[in-house]
Amino acid sequence: MSEIKEIEVKDEKDFEQKVLKSEDPVVIAFDAPWCQSCKITNSKVKEVVKEHEKDIKIAKVDTYEAPEVAQKTDVLCLPAVAIVNDGKVQSKLEGLPRTEDIKEFVDRNINTDENEKEKNEKDENEERKKEKDETEENILQTVLLPLQEMNTL
Repeated sequence: MSEIKEIEVKDEKDFEQKVLKSEDPVVIAFDAPWCQSCKITNSKVKEVVKEHEKDIKIAKVDTYEAPEVAQKTDVLCLPAVAIVNDGKVQSKLEGLPRTEDIKEFVDRNINTDENEKEKNEKDENEERKKEKDETEENILQTVLLPLQEMNTL
């Protein structure tokens, strides 16, 4: 279990200094004063980060105070959660997720060791190859075979 390190992001300069240059991974919780769903999501994010085995910081971004940060990270709706690891936004989660969804999102984007990261990349590559093979097979079945049958008639 890790201690929660919370960062308040006031503007783009804060975002670059405190989030993008952080040595620890950062989970960003985007919210707005009027957004009740954001408050629910933020408490779930804190719960997940607190239970995570790796040191993770939480950055809170008020989209009214720092709209340029939301724009820079392509946040289109609230609530939104993003993960920054190694100076880059890895992924985003928008809408009102369940705690389990946030946990899976954090685990998937913040690998606890390099072997796991390599395994995830390998799994993703295998999944892409499988999808490509299925697409090629689908094209063969729906386009090429009917054309071949038309030529033999």
